Amino acid sequence: AALFYPPTWLMFAGNWGRPKLSYQSLEELALAHVWLAFLLCYMWLRHQRGLHPLACLLGGGVFAFSGYMLLQLQHFGLSAGYAWIPLGFWGVDAADEQHSWRPMWKLVVASAMCFLAGYPTTWVVFAVCMIAYAVGRRNAIRCASMAACALAFSLLLSAVQLLPAWEASRWKAPEAKYGRSSGSRNPEMLVSYFIPNYFDFGLNVPVQTNPHQDYLYLGTAAFAGLALLLPRKRFADTIPPLAVLLTCLLFAINPFGVVGAMIERVDILAQILSSWYFLAGVTASVALLAALGLDYGLRRARRRMPVWLTATAIALSLAWSIRLIVL
Repeated sequence: AALFYPPTWLMFAGNWGRPKLSYQSLEELALAHVWLAFLLCYMWLRHQRGLHPLACLLGGGVFAFSGYMLLQLQHFGLSAGYAWIPLGFWGVDAADEQHSWRPMWKLVVASAMCFLAGYPTTWVVFAVCMIAYAVGRRNAIRCASMAACALAFSLLLSAVQLLPAWEASRWKAPEAKYGRSSGSRNPEMLVSYFIPNYFDFGLNVPVQTNPHQDYLYLGTAAFAGLALLLPRKRFADTIPPLAVLLTCLLFAINPFGVVGAMIERVDILAQILSSWYFLAGVTASVALLAALGLDYGLRRARRRMPVWLTATAIALSLAWSIRLIVL
């Protein structure tokens, strides 16, 4: 899988001379993509968005370390493709602000890498997120047109993998995947974003206790950032991530089955679209919204936090972390 994905070549190079790949090398490659996701998100928020460094760190943490990414560490194609989303957003932002198509090379590279990572459904989610994000920008039509062209051009770079897969799919048994996961349609799924371990996944809990449920917790930094968005008077920069959030929730929840009914009319879409994986776009959009809120709070803090309050917060955080380590 993902034979033409460049990071996979690093894994093969690291196993040079061995009769087979070591499992540890696959572990290291998967965890390297967690770091890549964090790094790309930080760089996008800091160098393109110009946000406060701490807001960028925490926003990158929401993107890379919250429930969706950690849940998908067992599925390399999903986690690897997800890691490239910030680079795509970065390209869209830069192209719109510079009124030039040249920065779209970032989107081309991110899209090609996402596709070559080996899970086409994740690439479809990636493409939908990029178009929704572009539509939310100031020059919506122009930006969305450039984003669509960049996505199409990236498929030319991915043709070495796309064309053989397309040819082999003729022998594939058709299987409609959209809406197959009942967890994505369960309203309780949204609650799991806000309450840690809402569905009990403790080590001593039987495996079948929570079928079709997942651990999607966003983390305290996300909640603090979203809360700090409320007093802001300027909301123009929140429109692109909100467009991504609403679009992905529409596909993920599939209200009244309307979206699913439309998709299932087109055979190829029914096979490559899956509602659950649009939760990747939900986490990505929340990461940016949280970073914007944190940036607002950090830049407008008029007085320093009292020493006793800082010490208490650190002590409580350490105590909670030690408790989790012991558990």
